[in-house]
Amino acid sequence: MAPVVNLKATVIPRSIVRATVLGDLMANFGLPPDVIRIAQEGFATGDITGITIFGIDFAGHSQDEVQLIFSELARDDQMSVDVSGGRSMIEALSLKFAHAVAYSVATMKRKGLRIDYIYHFPAGRTHTMSRYGLIPRSPTLYAPGYAPRQLFSVQPGRDPGITYTHATARRIR
Repeated sequence: MAPVVNLKATVIPRSIVRATVLGDLMANFGLPPDVIRIAQEGFATGDITGITIFGIDFAGHSQDEVQLIFSELARDDQMSVDVSGGRSMIEALSLKFAHAVAYSVATMKRKGLRIDYIYHFPAGRTHTMSRYGLIPRSPTLYAPGYAPRQLFSVQPGRDPGITYTHATARRIR
């Protein structure tokens, strides 16, 4: 009887891994499919380099924010990732990264915060917003007397070109 081989790892271009991570993150926060599609298409064309997701309180102020930022790819090499058994791309890259995202999602839900977002554009590329039907807008601000305090920053070891941070409001005066 021949041995049964269970190959789980799949070889995928790093750009596809990153676009999938972006989509997975946004889906975890409950953002709509069209918002996710724009982010992934924009990332694929180099027009979007990341996203900030805000947790907004009842008064319209930011209480928590997470950022997912991608460094520029020097070359689009291949990565071997295991997404078998329903694992997300985030989890396939790093369990620490997956736990950080789960913490952020759970924290904003527990606080009852409304989710908002802004895309990050490379310098000089904000004019491309119209290509995606986007209208320029400012990020949600913290309440007067409050500022963000970074709780953590994670760079998955399998792709240190990804930076994920979580900040929360803290009183400054």
